[in-house]
Amino acid sequence: MTLSSILRWAGIGLLGLLGLGSCSDKTSNSTAPTSQTFRLGDVKIEDKYPSMTKICINYKELGDQATSAASSDSAVVYFPTRGCVLDDLDKKTLRAAVGNVKNDILTITLEGFADRRGNDHYNEALSYVRASNVGNFVKTEFPNAQGTINITAYGESKSNNERGRFPQDRRVTVLLKRDPIERALDLLPADKYLLDASSSMTDSLGTYGSKSKWDIVKNYNYPGSAEIWVFSDCDISPKKLTKKELAIYRPVGFTSLLSSIYETVSDMKKGETLTVLTDGEDTCQGDFYKAKSAALKNNVKINIIQIGTSRDESILEDLAKSTGGNPPYKIYN
Repeated sequence: MTLSSILRWAGIGLLGLLGLGSCSDKTSNSTAPTSQTFRLGDVKIEDKYPSMTKICINYKELGDQATSAASSDSAVVYFPTRGCVLDDLDKKTLRAAVGNVKNDILTITLEGFADRRGNDHYNEALSYVRASNVGNFVKTEFPNAQGTINITAYGESKSNNERGRFPQDRRVTVLLKRDPIERALDLLPADKYLLDASSSMTDSLGTYGSKSKWDIVKNYNYPGSAEIWVFSDCDISPKKLTKKELAIYRPVGFTSLLSSIYETVSDMKKGETLTVLTDGEDTCQGDFYKAKSAALKNNVKINIIQIGTSRDESILEDLAKSTGGNPPYKIYN
């Protein structure tokens, strides 16, 4: 069940940026994505890294960037080494992509990337500034559009190239009208999925559309080899479902989050991955340390998809980090 109380996760601090490697693009796989969601035309996108902004605007035309392109539901904007400024082609690309859907409620996902060269924290900051510059341009260009923008900074954690000048890695991908829950599930594949089936999952995602969170979750195309488990009320253990059973399952009750994580990881094989999706904090007095200890004992990596804010935000981050999972993917609705 959802309660609003905690500040959004802040990502890396400015001190981590200063004095880091000089030239370009790198971040480790353990560096956390940094997400932010807002309405168009009525928000200031946070300038998290003002020092980085001052640095990267000086690198505009180095002649080593790929060509930006748009389709009916997406766009990719590329940058030169160390650069973060949109050129005329980038702006034309974004106008074309967003203009195709500007009369709808927009769901815009911006994902910033960097190549493998340079220092870890430098490049997470650089990838965030790239994505935020795209977001600022879109909201300025379409101030009256209704919708949301979700920004995630990946640094070089999803880099495709091992050597060379990495022009394809220095980019921001723009995904239009793509449901953020589906996107999160795409990014965090697992051997087992543990899905929140408490009653609040029947609520809609608000500005993301009229579908309920549960409708999106139950209709997702999970990997064929993966097991699907659901959890809900305090006196109910996690239940394994087939895809057909999931399609007709009805959410009910409170959120036995931590005890369900404990029960699930206790029966998993060593080295497996669990992706947990929840829209609230534990309301059944579960034991975080038991869940964490069981995961570490079985060497289970835990990924977290968090919808909305939660009082358990910090312990979920700890759970993911300590088990070697990806940092929580946060969806603010």
